[in-house]
Amino acid sequence: MACRSYGAADERPHLRGLTGVRDAPDNAPARIASAESGRASMAPSNSHDGGESPNTDVRINGAALIVEDNIIIAMDVQSGLAALGADPVHLAIDMAKANQILDDHEITVVILDVNLGRETSIPLADRLESEGIPFVFSTGYGEGEPVLKRFTNAAILSKPFNHASLRDAIARVLGQGRN
Repeated sequence: MACRSYGAADERPHLRGLTGVRDAPDNAPARIASAESGRASMAPSNSHDGGESPNTDVRINGAALIVEDNIIIAMDVQSGLAALGADPVHLAIDMAKANQILDDHEITVVILDVNLGRETSIPLADRLESEGIPFVFSTGYGEGEPVLKRFTNAAILSKPFNHASLRDAIARVLGQGRN
């Protein structure tokens, strides 16, 4: 059985070796939902409503935090955040590390995987909301998780997603694009 790959791969130094990161093509279907609406739409990421141009000028000015227990997903999200200007991009695989990073660094935006093995990131979302730090949920369950609906300022990305969908979610929570 042949293996097909989509998008460009690049190599990045990582720990003790090189890792490959593959970007989804810009027209890959992706789902993005707003916790406010509780709805997600499935569309090619380069489509838009025709009234405005897509978010191409989104910038992250400062540090970002990824809370994700899957290293492959985390590396892909890191690549997307770095492309938007995030510097540095911190990674936490559990709540303890995420809280430590938040205590030690000024963070501009956070990408939160909802389920982190034996724990969830909901307590961290509560902290982020109380501290006014913008965040995006990343989940394999989509908008179907009722607990996410109370975070009306957060965006919800349904896995799998591509960099264009990540960019649109970041624009929404940072107030840089269409809502």
